[in-house]
Amino acid sequence: MSKFKNEDLLRINAGLVYLSQQNTDAWMKVGRNIKKIKPLLISFQESHTEIIEKYASKGDDGNVLKGDEGQIEFNGKADEADKAWDKLNNEVVDVSFVQILSNEITKEGKQVPLNAINLEPLLDIVIIDGEE
Repeated sequence: MSKFKNEDLLRINAGLVYLSQQNTDAWMKVGRNIKKIKPLLISFQESHTEIIEKYASKGDDGNVLKGDEGQIEFNGKADEADKAWDKLNNEVVDVSFVQILSNEITKEGKQVPLNAINLEPLLDIVIIDGEE
């Protein structure tokens, strides 16, 4: 198992989602990795929601107030909310990823052109150099 910050896990998830959309022959390993981090992401989202509920300004109806551009209003509690988010983002979780060899990312036996920026969070963590 390796340790990752929540903020890194979010980037890894985005890379896995991108890779899953490419319909490669490595779909099973990609799916297994998504399945491994799903409970951690659900927990992260629940904690994120708790921060909003605790620090956001609320109207008379109890709903969170949002500004003209849709941003949540914190009226005087923005610093406290930022500290809570920083703590949540930097929280460390343990994950053991199923590694995918770079040459396994094929489609019908041919290399698939991929966007390096989208895959950067996966390099040397999920996607590794290697040969079958």
